[in-house]
Amino acid sequence: LYHGAAQRAAEQQSLVEAGHLLASTLRLSDVLQRFTELVRSRSNLDVVRIWLHEGPNEYRLHAQAGVAEQPDDRRGRFEPGEGIVGWVMEHLAPLVIADLPVDPRLKDREWAKAEGLLSLVAVPLLLEDAPLGVLIGLSRQRREFSSDEVGLVQALATSAAVAIRNARLHEETQRRLRYNETLVAVSQAIGSTLDLTEILRRATREMVRTLGADMGVAWLLAPDRARFVPLVGYRIPKDILGATAASSLRLEDPVIQALKAAKGPIAATDSQREAWASTAASQVVAHKSMLIQPIFWKDELIGGLSILWLTEPHRFAAEELRLAEGIALQGAL
Repeated sequence: LYHGAAQRAAEQQSLVEAGHLLASTLRLSDVLQRFTELVRSRSNLDVVRIWLHEGPNEYRLHAQAGVAEQPDDRRGRFEPGEGIVGWVMEHLAPLVIADLPVDPRLKDREWAKAEGLLSLVAVPLLLEDAPLGVLIGLSRQRREFSSDEVGLVQALATSAAVAIRNARLHEETQRRLRYNETLVAVSQAIGSTLDLTEILRRATREMVRTLGADMGVAWLLAPDRARFVPLVGYRIPKDILGATAASSLRLEDPVIQALKAAKGPIAATDSQREAWASTAASQVVAHKSMLIQPIFWKDELIGGLSILWLTEPHRFAAEELRLAEGIALQGAL
């Protein structure tokens, strides 16, 4: 009886501590990192990891504690039922594995072997029955997790899910604030001149800076209305300046057709695989990711801004595309 009461008291203390800890910051990365450390200490685990769902079958390792080596790739793709993450997300139920090395659901077998991990408990991160991701706890000693131990991890995961929601709401508010501040700054920069070339140069500069890109090019419909020609650029590598200036886009080129069909921005994280990025003008420089924001005037495509990432791929968020449209609209006006 005493042992049961002491255990319940310890669980309540863990939840109180989790509440205080998770309420102490609204930065998602800090929330999750502090939480992994708390779960690791309170549940007597060696390694704790948190995978969050970011898209169809796409997940990101947002935080971990207790690992000997940091992984090179923090992103993973799990089909429903695939691996530990896929299984938990499909069943939305806890998973306990006492003999991890021989379990067929273990996907990263080499990593687990190098870390000496033998047992596992995993629970879904649920917020009002909506799955946000998976919390995984691992032990370097073989361990049979009791129902009480699993229940404690589940209770802590519930606290984490609420904190994740709050942190995401805070980040969204901050993004919208930065969005408005950027548009005001762009409006002031563009509005201080009437020179078309300078307007496009400033719009390209602001878009590259705001999105963290490597370079940008603004192009316009030529006087003969048969092609689009580059007008200004920002951070263009010196060795391709001449090639960039000489390149042009024809009306029938795939990228022009894609922009007309989309009537808005087109973007690709892996831009080399896109048909619309295969034109000679798009291949002047080797790029990882690309965003092209069209400029329309009275439903006619009159130009655009091409923003490129040259060294690292870029994953586009919806607010970034909205911001690009806002900057292009300022330039068009």
